[in-house]
This record gives sequence, C-alpha cells and structure tokens, in this order.
Amino acid sequence: MNWKLFALMLVVAGMAIPAASQNTGLEFGAAYNYVHTNAPPGGCTCFGMNGGSGWAAYRFTPKVAAVAELSSQHASNTDGSGADLTLTSVMFGPRLQLRNNARLKPFGQALIGFSHASGSFAPSKVGFPGSDNSFSAIAGGGVDVSLQKGFSLRLIEVDYFATQFPNGVNDHQNNLRLSFGVLWQPKRK
Repeated sequence: MNWKLFALMLVVAGMAIPAASQNTGLEFGAAYNYVHTNAPPGGCTCFGMNGGSGWAAYRFTPKVAAVAELSSQHASNTDGSGADLTLTSVMFGPRLQLRNNARLKPFGQALIGFSHASGSFAPSKVGFPGSDNSFSAIAGGGVDVSLQKGFSLRLIEVDYFATQFPNGVNDHQNNLRLSFGVLWQPKRK
C-alpha cells in the first residue's frame, strides 16, 4: 500500500470522528532504548547499543494514532575493537492501542523511515568507515500504564528493528530494541 495514501486515510478518518474524548489529541513521550544489533557482516558478532527516543503522536481516536519518532543509540569499543557506532533514526507510522479504558494499555505499532550510522564502525558504500544512510523499519508493541493528569509510564516496548546498511554480505541487519519511558498527553480545552 502507498504510505502517502495510508497517511491521508488516517487524517480523513481523524477528521470524521468527533474529538470529544479525552483520549484523542496530541501525545509526547521519551524513552531509554537498548538495541541488540548484529551489525557486522555474516553470523552474529552481536553487541549492544544504548540511547533514547522521543516521539510525538496524534490520536485520531482513543485507539488509533499517527506517530513520529526520533531515536539515537551509541556503542563504544564495539566488539572489543575500539571502534564506535552511533545510529540515529527518524520514523513515522500508525499505532493501535488495544485497550482504551483500562489502566494497563497494550499497543502495537509499525514505523518506517531512515537511519543514519556514523562513527569508526559505521558502514560506507565506498568501503571506508564513516557514515551511511539506510531504510529502517520497526514493528512491535508494548504496555503503557496510566498514572494521573495525562501522564503514563511505558513499562516496556519490544520492537523488531530492521536496517539495510551495506555489510558485504546481505546488506540487512535484524536488531532487537527494548524501551522504557514516560508519555504525556496535554489536556484538551
């Protein structure tokens, strides 16, 4: 499906649904991220990266939102090599909240966008380390717990995080991302 058409359908659906619910409107969040990556070519000489993410979402209904996320993770001395890697991603997509009126709110989401790798361990199309850009996608979900006055705690989010940086083998990385954070939904007037 064309993503522009999908985004337009979300906007039209949001305009057609009354915004009387307190569970619609803007939402902002921030989270700590741990990414387990298999960035080196072939097999899994895996390593961990630490960082964070921030997002803004617009809830068209209490269960459907459009999300824009910026995240960045970093690893020093990757795999004992002394090399470093920073991965910065910008992604967009839909989120579906499975339960609306409960205190625990499970959700699922699928985001697509691009990632930028930099540092001495970063891949390059010309064969020298430095920096490169790649298509990226996240699919996963988690659980938020409502606190009070528009604040919630993201207990956990688990995502499959795919990137396509050149690696000399298949130009594909399968990463696991774990996140924990907070979110705030301003009160509507």
